[in-house]
Amino acid sequence: MQGSARTIIKEKTVSREFFAVMKTAEGFVYRVQTFSGAFNRSQDIVSFPAVKVSESEIIFENPKHDFPQRIIYRRLTKKTALAKIQLMDGTKTIEYPLARMKMN
Repeated sequence: MQGSARTIIKEKTVSREFFAVMKTAEGFVYRVQTFSGAFNRSQDIVSFPAVKVSESEIIFENPKHDFPQRIIYRRLTKKTALAKIQLMDGTKTIEYPLARMKMN
């Protein structure tokens, strides 16, 4: 799985990111590269190994990263899911509801 996201503030893109979930010899890994700042400077690729994989949820963690340290994808229904990013201690959490869209 791969994808991209961008953060827009006042009609201006302030950051972009590209991510991929891949299967390695060690298991599933979430890798992300962020571009931000006035010149969209690239930051290092950060890896989050999977610590839990089930039929309805996958959790990736990297306690050495500043934020997020945990990334959770949870399937709610056949067409909806919830993505959540947070600190390991749960003090800061951001949720992103997801819905399957019909592609043309």
